[in-house]
Amino acid sequence: MATGNSAQRLRDAGWPIDKLPEAQQQVLAELSAQEVDTMIHVRERLTGAGGDVQAYRAADSNGIFYY
Repeated sequence: MATGNSAQRLRDAGWPIDKLPEAQQQVLAELSAQEVDTMIHVRERLTGAGGDVQAYRAADSNGIFYY
């Protein structure tokens, strides 16, 4: 399971990182504060551009998230 401030910030921002393989969770846990800020900002922009009707978030077998 991912640990650290970076991982928790992503969880708090709505990224479902606990569903990723442990190796990928570790990469996310080791992100810099600036990298986490960028991921959160991009997610907010994508969510904001979704309009009134959009698909529920999901991840494919490669761990790619769709919102």
